[in-house]
Amino acid sequence: MALDINSLKVRAVSGIVYVALLVTALLLSSDVLFLLLFAFMGGSMIIEFNRLTLVNRLHPFRIVLDIVATIWGLYATSRYVCGAESIQIFIPYFLYIAYAFSRTIFADLAQGTRTVGNVLTAQVYIALPLFITTAVSYQPDGSFDGTFALLVFVLIWLNDTGAYLVGSTLGKHKLYPQVSPKKSVEGL
Repeated sequence: MALDINSLKVRAVSGIVYVALLVTALLLSSDVLFLLLFAFMGGSMIIEFNRLTLVNRLHPFRIVLDIVATIWGLYATSRYVCGAESIQIFIPYFLYIAYAFSRTIFADLAQGTRTVGNVLTAQVYIALPLFITTAVSYQPDGSFDGTFALLVFVLIWLNDTGAYLVGSTLGKHKLYPQVSPKKSVEGL
């Protein structure tokens, strides 16, 4: 595989915008800006996940509910970690998870299992890392400090960039073409 310069340019521009927003939100010590950015990112990721899995394509209300639950989880995490609220702030989020399970009662087994599986996968794969990042961005005294979260992001970005460059220039063996056609063993 050859290095695609046009693809690299698009990735670089979108990456610069993404990095600038994230670094600004983390270093300005503004938990409001941080939560707004993460709410936007979480909502966007939930929409993309639902688009990829096709699970809620006939039920846009469920997608909205997934987004609202993710945003509530972010808010609840920030309030709980900084000591402003008790654990009860998570009750609406847990009711959402209970709703996801309960709606399978009214669906056939295969569709219900797939729907719950996708909802839970989205919450573990998308929402949980956002919740954890939110939790580590608060100090024990309740103040917001995003430097540790920024360090984690920088390490992830360096790893991802290295994998892309190595895979693009040296990659000859496909990793799993059905899932990601351009990923290579060398990039991994």
